[in-house]
Amino acid sequence: MRIIAGPTASGKSQLAIDIAKEKGGVIINADSQQVYRDVPILTAQPNAEEQAVVPHRLYGFLEGKESLNAAAWARRAAQEIETVWHENRLPVVVGGTGLYLRTLIDGISPVPDIDEAVRTQVRARMQEMGSHAFHAELTQSDPTMAEKLRPSDSQRLMRAAEVLESTGKSLSYWHSIPPKPLLPVAQFEVTLVNIPRPELYRRCNERFVKMLEMGAVEEVRNLFGGNASPDRVLPSLPSCRRQAEFFCGASSTRRGSLRSLPPESPLCKIIGVRELASYLAGDVSLEDAVTLAQQMTRNYAKRQMTWFRNQKLGTH
Repeated sequence: MRIIAGPTASGKSQLAIDIAKEKGGVIINADSQQVYRDVPILTAQPNAEEQAVVPHRLYGFLEGKESLNAAAWARRAAQEIETVWHENRLPVVVGGTGLYLRTLIDGISPVPDIDEAVRTQVRARMQEMGSHAFHAELTQSDPTMAEKLRPSDSQRLMRAAEVLESTGKSLSYWHSIPPKPLLPVAQFEVTLVNIPRPELYRRCNERFVKMLEMGAVEEVRNLFGGNASPDRVLPSLPSCRRQAEFFCGASSTRRGSLRSLPPESPLCKIIGVRELASYLAGDVSLEDAVTLAQQMTRNYAKRQMTWFRNQKLGTH
């Protein structure tokens, strides 16, 4: 099977399509954001024309309120891969979520199933406390995991807390147990798409502009109920480096009809959602929202490049 990995906007999706066309393959998504159906534009999911060229799987199958960790994705991907094998076709796994790919290749640590009541309680506590206070709490109960996680990473913070509370052991303990391979007979041919950084950053900037042309603003408006008006455009940020006051989990009454997403919603992590929501609310100009989203995209691409370089999954 083939794995095509690389940072956002590097061209890996087109390479996967080219390989799948040549080899009679099926493309399987390995991007943690492209699994959500409500944001196909901002997550750069393949369009209908691209999906008509070769089969695509595991794109846009989750609602925004659902979360998907690496182990759950890897199990689903392994099932899809085996189905493709039974069809005598080539699985082409493509994406930039390195942890997904690492889990697929190495296997899954034997973390027990989490009690649903515990999961609900943890999510409620996150929503009430906020991620930074939640991180401080985790530092007291599980300092090993807290040190590995950013205070803003609400999804992984909740995962660490729910595992600790449900099993009585740190997630780091379960990760220390050798993982069980999901596809023990698989041979992975990995291609890492690596382009010069200036070119990658240029593509990041251009791609977000293209997303706007495709309707990204309307996509975000629909996420928030379709009630927000973009008519009020304020050049209110003195610097594009200053973060806009983000909307996920906001409760300010002056925002009126723009309802918020829960702060733990995975959609809040998608670059462009919060920036364009701030624009729709009239808190920032469209120009500043775009500039900030482009900056966030470049930063994300840089983190991906660093991760893949350290993991040494492959070269291209």
